[in-house]
Parts: sequence; C-alpha cells; structure tokens
Amino acid sequence: MLKQTSGADGDPSRASKDLDTGSIDRTNPGATRPRIPFTAAAGGLSMVAQTATTGECEQVPVIPTFPPYDFTIIIEGDSMAPLYLSGDELACRFVYGADEINWGKPYIVDSDEGAVFKLLYDGGNVVLCRSINPEGPAYEINKRDIHHVAAIVGYLRHTL
Repeated sequence: MLKQTSGADGDPSRASKDLDTGSIDRTNPGATRPRIPFTAAAGGLSMVAQTATTGECEQVPVIPTFPPYDFTIIIEGDSMAPLYLSGDELACRFVYGADEINWGKPYIVDSDEGAVFKLLYDGGNVVLCRSINPEGPAYEINKRDIHHVAAIVGYLRHTL
C-alpha cells in the first residue's frame, strides 16, 4: 500500500513499522493522515500490485472520534455488504505481527496480488480471505506474499 524499501535498520520486513505516522494530536485541527490513492477490492484480488509513496497520497483531516489510525482507503465491490458498501472509506491501523490479528475480523491485506478487504482466518502457511456477503469470493493468500496488514478502526459512508 505505502511503498518503503526497508526499515530503519535495513530489514525489509520492518518497513511498515517505520511508516508509523505517530499518535493523533486531537488538539491540532490541522492533523492529517494519508488517503491511499487507489481502492481496495472488496471482491476478488486485483492481480495488480499497487504501491504509493506518502507524497502521492492526498492528506485528509484526521477524524478525531476514531481511534488512532495510519491511513484511509476507499473500498470497491459488494462482497463485504451489507456491513461495508462500495465507496466506504476505511480508517486503518497497521498490524505488525500475526499475534496482533483477531482472526475472523475484517482487515486490509496488501499482497503481491493487490490490496483486498476481507475477513481473515489463519490457515497455516496461508491466510484464508472470506467475504461477509455469502455470494462474495473466498480465496487464500500465501503468507510470504503479504506485505502489510491493516485493521479497520472506523469507516465513513458517503451518501448522495
């Protein structure tokens, strides 16, 4: 999702941790967080790996009623309906290890095959990705192909 070649110590597996945008200063009305400039598929894998630098991201005002978060992303597709709808904007916080994942809960997964929004389940060497909508696709992603995982801490629904 957000491109970074390696962590401060040169370890590429720690790259996202160095991206930490810091704690949200709720007293600063000018605080912002990056909006990732592409959508996360709430359906099948996009098959196109997309990354962005923080400079390519629009900076949007922090939503002070949400818990701390690192970025927002807009979802596309209906496989996570009725709880999440295409066009919803998710506020996300990076997860730094499998021990921080609450299996069976929704997450954004950034992998070699693109960014997806699914319920995650531990499948040993793979992560099982399932939809809320029973007609939505389910599939597996090999854990070694995952770059980032982000928990959903809040969302906005845009209405006409």
